[in-house]
Amino acid sequence: MSTRRTRKPTGKASWPLVLLAGREKCGKSYTASAFSASDLIDRTFFIEIGEGSADQYGAIPGARYEIVEHDGSWADILAAVEWAVDQPRPNGKPHALVLVLDSMTELWGLLADEQESISRKRGKDTITIDQWNSAKKRWRKVIDAARRNAGPSIFTARYNEVTVMRNGKPTAEKEWKVDAEKNLAYEVDAIITWKQPREPFINGVRTVAFDVPAHGFAPKDPANFDLDKFFRSLNIDGAERVYIPRKEDPDAHQPAPDAVRPDELPPPEPTLNDAAYEWAGTEEPTNA
Repeated sequence: MSTRRTRKPTGKASWPLVLLAGREKCGKSYTASAFSASDLIDRTFFIEIGEGSADQYGAIPGARYEIVEHDGSWADILAAVEWAVDQPRPNGKPHALVLVLDSMTELWGLLADEQESISRKRGKDTITIDQWNSAKKRWRKVIDAARRNAGPSIFTARYNEVTVMRNGKPTAEKEWKVDAEKNLAYEVDAIITWKQPREPFINGVRTVAFDVPAHGFAPKDPANFDLDKFFRSLNIDGAERVYIPRKEDPDAHQPAPDAVRPDELPPPEPTLNDAAYEWAGTEEPTNA
């Protein structure tokens, strides 16, 4: 009989992953940048993806973040995130390192654009399931890297009012949705949204520091809301996040003993190698 190690929960609150989602010009990037002035944290690494305001917000009084440069590709964005979360804490102090990704809308758009380009090279008009799976794997690698950060990770995204669709047809109903990969809201520990400037709303937060209303709540002083006050309300005590990323089992891809032999199967459709976008299958590769 195998043994398995167990442990008791610490009961300590670790730094959360926070999603700041809002309409245009509502203050998402400003809020993330301003938090770098907080004495709760040490260095802040700001990774800008398709936005263009990171330099400007350096003029916020007290702001002291560092922009992590990259070449705009998914691979280098991932490398920038991994580099940031691996940096040592200054002078061994217990305060946290902050990671800001601005914005996740642009990151998901980048991954979708890559797949559209590949579809055109395949001579197809639509993105296939295998391609969406490839994009989601790349997205997951960025999320997993951000989760390794011992301090808070702050994501920004657009928040839009859209028409509700039923059976492929538009209805008269409207709903607000985060413009990014559809599971982003599940990945984070807190969601703060802006439907209008200076009107933040906490849609949800994982915490035992206070009772969270079922449908969210607005801050007492919304015009002066900032992340420093928000994090202090969660009684964060600096515990490091415990996160074990998913791992693929290589044996899961092995055929069962009674499976059909490869030579009995029809030729496979060309698929994508997620690591390098190389063709696999029986067709000759095109100019990729």
